[in-house]
Amino acid sequence: MRKTLGQHEIATVRTTAIDQTASIANLTTVLAHSSAEWIASDWPICAISETERPRRMGATLTYARRYALFTLVGIAGEDDLDALDLVTPQSQGADPPKTAWQSSPERQSP
Repeated sequence: MRKTLGQHEIATVRTTAIDQTASIANLTTVLAHSSAEWIASDWPICAISETERPRRMGATLTYARRYALFTLVGIAGEDDLDALDLVTPQSQGADPPKTAWQSSPERQSP
């Protein structure tokens, strides 16, 4: 996927952040085009309390990274049957991810 995105001058940028108010860790994935236009999505990864279990948090982050990118580029991944052990009663009711579109107000020519 990176090769195809690169051919179209699109880069992926991913960051994680702690939302102290909601007590969750979030993953932000950005697809940025060389024209300065971009699209981003925010996915809740896990509760802050889960950071005490780095293996579980790492697995959750891996799945979130994969599916956030799939969602932004509009493809469906394969069924992921080994992810079932990550589903907990608290995470089943989680809000869907938020997506933001933005076009740079000022595009400069070289």
